[in-house]
Amino acid sequence: MQTYSAIRSTLMQLIEAELEVDKEQLDVLSDDANLIEAPLFLDSVDLMQLSAACKKAFQLKDLGELSTVTLATLTRQIALNLTQQKQATPLETWADQVTSLNETDLLALIQRSLESEINGQVRLIKDSTPCDIIVSTMVLLAHNITPVLSANAAANANAFSWRELTFANQEVEVPFHSMTAFLQQHSDKTIGFETSGSTGKPQTWHKSIASLHAEAVTFADTFSFDAVDYFCACVDIRHMFGFIWAFMLPLQLGKPVCYELGSTPDLQPVKDKQVGVILTPTMFDFVADQLNQNHCYLISSGAPFKGEKEQKLADLISYLSLSIQAFEVLGSTETGGIGYRPLGNNETHFTKFTAVDIYQNGEHKTMLRSPFLVANCDEFELKDKLIFSNENQFTHGGRADQIFKYAGKRYSLQSIEKVLQERFVGLRHRVFFIEDNNNNKGGELVAFVEGLSCIPTLQDIRSWFKDLPTPQVHFLAQFPENELGKITLSALQECVHE
Repeated sequence: MQTYSAIRSTLMQLIEAELEVDKEQLDVLSDDANLIEAPLFLDSVDLMQLSAACKKAFQLKDLGELSTVTLATLTRQIALNLTQQKQATPLETWADQVTSLNETDLLALIQRSLESEINGQVRLIKDSTPCDIIVSTMVLLAHNITPVLSANAAANANAFSWRELTFANQEVEVPFHSMTAFLQQHSDKTIGFETSGSTGKPQTWHKSIASLHAEAVTFADTFSFDAVDYFCACVDIRHMFGFIWAFMLPLQLGKPVCYELGSTPDLQPVKDKQVGVILTPTMFDFVADQLNQNHCYLISSGAPFKGEKEQKLADLISYLSLSIQAFEVLGSTETGGIGYRPLGNNETHFTKFTAVDIYQNGEHKTMLRSPFLVANCDEFELKDKLIFSNENQFTHGGRADQIFKYAGKRYSLQSIEKVLQERFVGLRHRVFFIEDNNNNKGGELVAFVEGLSCIPTLQDIRSWFKDLPTPQVHFLAQFPENELGKITLSALQECVHE
């Protein structure tokens, strides 16, 4: 649903365009000014014209009667009607802000697509809306083509969308009675997921349908979602966390999903329905004030949920007496889910998922075995510090020390970070080593510092790194964050080149 400010902005545009009101008059118009009085002096014909324009712009069946017509009363009335109209609409299996899709129609689309020829062995998905992403992914699986989900695929000339296919307008016989049966038939197939790039260049990892299904089953068994009538997903399903939690899990549970993306997500629950909210920490700030007694679950992942965000959630739970169960899930594209911890009660310990095995190998490396690992991987070396208090519970100690080889010598990124931390107290910074075989040093060491007003000289910077390689340091006014709340190398580099 649109925010009050977005509705008001559209109203102003409609008054200016439809009623030919001067912008200067609108600039001095207060929200509580009666539109039939100064400065606009609209008449009954103007109000009828504005009402018709509002119904068309906001796709409303009826606007209703208002005793006093002001910007404030119009905005509230439109917001109320949008909510009531949404609550009266039956839930489809999947619905986003553009379209909706049910299971029967999806199965039919998959079957009809088999009449078309689709080339390639691996194809990026170019779609950006959740329902279209789901259709394109399933269509490629049916054609024995590996789909790859990436937020940066739209510019790729070879990227695929099911909407480019031409369908014959005829009935088809669908061999599968459900999407679960379809996915079981393709359980050995894989889907590619691109990492966020928060620790370097983005990589693509492939996960089998069987692995994704195993993870969804584990989540369903670990958390009791019986009270949830439907999920509201404020996550991008092109990321592995979003795909599992906002597609595979609801499918496993037989629950519908409403996808709410962008900076104005709508958590307004369908009347008398209980909602499970799936989000990233970044999205929490946009939805926190909408939480109420109809929201029974909140799951966050993709980045740490801590500090002011966790305190805000705790305050909301206390102030509103919410009975919501909130959890943070720890994991990555490579590993899948590792563990979870409750939010809003100052708990810092994660509980390991029962299917996951974490151990130290002979080289004292922290290794992980799990049915959720990427394809063709039996065990994975964790890059995180996990501090166990008992067999199943641990705290997250951040990233483990990362070693890079520069000019034939081995160094740790943490040693570079420590220098920056001492020199730029309280400021955020990031350090990356970008491997490059064409570079005689073995690669490029770069660092980024946020929010520094007085830039040090290159001579000063070199003097700080006495026995260490000197990074190329870039100073940015503000670090860019993606929808997962992560700061990626590519986004930082774009800021440098702007």
